[in-house]
Amino acid sequence: PRHGESTHLVFLTTPESRTHRRTLAIRDHLRARPARAVEFESAKVRRWKEGDGDCEQYDRDKAIFFAHLEEQLGEDLHFQKQP
Repeated sequence: PRHGESTHLVFLTTPESRTHRRTLAIRDHLRARPARAVEFESAKVRRWKEGDGDCEQYDRDKAIFFAHLEEQLGEDLHFQKQP
């Protein structure tokens, strides 16, 4: 850990869960749109720098991006089934 604090989180989930389906849908959306993925990465780096490493602020800022992305993807994002 950097400076004695955790810098990463690991989440475990099952393939049937809404969280898993949501994560894959967002991943697939960003993979299919490289420019959007670069925008997302740039926003993450910018927010991290602006927050001076404040993990809680970074999480709040990133949540705004995800909420906007989910809104664009629509309600069925949460219910997509994987083949």
